[in-house]
Amino acid sequence: MTKHSVIALSTLMCTLLTGCKFGEPMKVTFAHVGDTHAHFEEQVVQIGLPDQNGKLTPTFAYAGGYPKLKTKVDQLRQKASTEGKGFLLLHSGDAFSGTLYFSVFKGQLDADFMNYFQFDAMALGNHEFDLGNQVLADFSKTLDFPLLSANTKVKRKDPLDGRYFSATYKMIGNQPIAIVGLTTEFTEIISNPSDATVFDNAIASAKKMVNDLSAVGVNKIVFLTHLGLEQDRLLAKSVPGIDVILGGHSHSLVGDFSNIGLPNYGPAPIIETDPAGHPVCIMHSGEFAKDIAVTDVQFTGDGLVSSCDGQTILIVGNVFARGNPARPVDASALQSITDFIKGAKNIEIVANDPTAQSMLDIAKSKVTEFSSSVIGYASENLYHVRVPGDTHPLGGVLAEGSLVAPHVAQSMAFKMQQTTGRPHVALINAGGVRADLEGNVTVGDAYSVVPYASTLVSLTLTGASLSTALSKNVSNAYKISGVAFPYVANLEYTINLADPTTPTIETIKVKDSNGIYQPLNPAAMYSVVTTSYLSSGGDLYTFPSATNKTDTGHVDAAVFSEYIQSLPGATLTRIPSGITIHR
Repeated sequence: MTKHSVIALSTLMCTLLTGCKFGEPMKVTFAHVGDTHAHFEEQVVQIGLPDQNGKLTPTFAYAGGYPKLKTKVDQLRQKASTEGKGFLLLHSGDAFSGTLYFSVFKGQLDADFMNYFQFDAMALGNHEFDLGNQVLADFSKTLDFPLLSANTKVKRKDPLDGRYFSATYKMIGNQPIAIVGLTTEFTEIISNPSDATVFDNAIASAKKMVNDLSAVGVNKIVFLTHLGLEQDRLLAKSVPGIDVILGGHSHSLVGDFSNIGLPNYGPAPIIETDPAGHPVCIMHSGEFAKDIAVTDVQFTGDGLVSSCDGQTILIVGNVFARGNPARPVDASALQSITDFIKGAKNIEIVANDPTAQSMLDIAKSKVTEFSSSVIGYASENLYHVRVPGDTHPLGGVLAEGSLVAPHVAQSMAFKMQQTTGRPHVALINAGGVRADLEGNVTVGDAYSVVPYASTLVSLTLTGASLSTALSKNVSNAYKISGVAFPYVANLEYTINLADPTTPTIETIKVKDSNGIYQPLNPAAMYSVVTTSYLSSGGDLYTFPSATNKTDTGHVDAAVFSEYIQSLPGATLTRIPSGITIHR
């Protein structure tokens, strides 16, 4: 029996045996997180908090972490109970991948924490498929709640068959509320599902689910999605009968955070109108367990949203630092900060849950041990400098530049070839690489080389746009800062430095599918991979007229670690940078 059949049977039994009333109003508090990506520990963030004169001042704080998150969930659950509201705790997908915790526990630590938190449901995200269907199936077996995706289909005898459901329901008072899952259709090309896995059109799948649920009397319908914010807005405007969408995948914050020195990300919640003219309430929850989205919804007896209030809350500890180097604030500044936060709606100081902290401490000791595991070997000392011709204190002048960055670029191209089957030009900035490699290479070393947890972003550029991007970044590297210097894979280029004040690119060649470097064709379309930091304008990078931009979610350090282990003998050797300098 499918979960959808279970809902139909349950609603019938509810009507016949318990006298539940489908036409009653309902009040529910939804708490949801998504794109947590195995970030169990708190993270340092820089925000703006007022000094004693009320001026927003750059301030470092420890944000998120599962011990704080558990405390906040308990507070929200208790508040909802006191106010006579239902309470649902949900995850919009991508618990998997992102830190060494996933490398060690492969989802089991997520399961342990989420069971302890008493989650009600989780949508399947694309990264849940990163290690294949068997690992995801094993994860599902340990959960006390269902995994959901109405548009994911697997064949019989696939390990995932029967391990997830299209929808589930929860009883709020004496009536059911349906929760339907959706997964991005791009999962097939940005993750690693089995060949037996198909991701159907999300909107078509949603229409079918709403029609079928409505047919059995369910009129309060929530979609728990891993599609991205813009796709959620399109979903709301395309499918009649959806009341609430709680989403993830785009790592989006919603709401105005300008009071703490961050952008105003627009309204929270977002209200769209469905084809029947009814409101649809949409909320997203940020990323990495730093935030939790809280959405209070009132439904009419007819199943329409009569009110929807939402707030994404940044969860922080009680330690704050300022300055360079950063030092803890004094007692007076701490009091000013604490008083301000007490009056703010989008940031809260939250204590650690002792049990969750104990769970994390035990897991952390295993991760620390794992980080010292040797995954490869550097056959010679591979030194890193920013710009070709820079001097390394041990390696001397490196005419071709960094000996490490070309490997990082190759790892990015390697991952995209592996997941899409297509060659990609890779671009990484010199400032994104932070360490040398010598002798035995450990997991920790790989994460030290690329420590910023950027994700790989694929996009399509014309040859002309690719040339423009390279030219601008090379110019910025020599005129502004060497951090911008572009290292590449599957591409070769020549820089003319006859006049160092006006560096120019003379030639660009791109590796074709036969492994031959061909002159760049300005009119041709090229698949490119870079980092999320650069694709969003970091270090002044721009990618003119880019199309098909997709954040794959693959973390650069994890990709680099995988690449090292894929090399013959897991041995890193000096490889050409593909960059020639004419002076």
